[in-house]
Amino acid sequence: MSNLEQIVQTYYRAFNERNFAAYGELFTSDTVVEAPGARLVGVEGVQMFDRGWLEAFPKARIEAFRMTTAGDVVVSGNWFHAGPHQGTLKTAAGDIPPTGVHFEAPYCSLFELQAGKIKLQRLLFDPDFVPLKLGLRR
Repeated sequence: MSNLEQIVQTYYRAFNERNFAAYGELFTSDTVVEAPGARLVGVEGVQMFDRGWLEAFPKARIEAFRMTTAGDVVVSGNWFHAGPHQGTLKTAAGDIPPTGVHFEAPYCSLFELQAGKIKLQRLLFDPDFVPLKLGLRR
């Protein structure tokens, strides 16, 4: 595992342990997190993004099953083990109230690192998959 991959793994561990204080050491001050319908800037933006998912899925955890590094970029194939949907999930298409449905899904993340910190995190997934998996679309 490369040093950059270890940084990404440390971020996932911080998420899984709800250690948001560690984000200041893992992300640049001007970091960007992008996902379908979302773009947040700064360490506080990443914390807000992750807390939004945890509000909807309090038992959520991330498991990386494959990472590849090229230069300063890490691509990570992940599994989001969310558990039951217990809180409101805020999305670009509108809020999704709790459904109680158990949710888990694969997704991909692209990370750009700079000076040993995460400068960009881009999450790649089909935004229609989440409501479909929660039983809101057929």
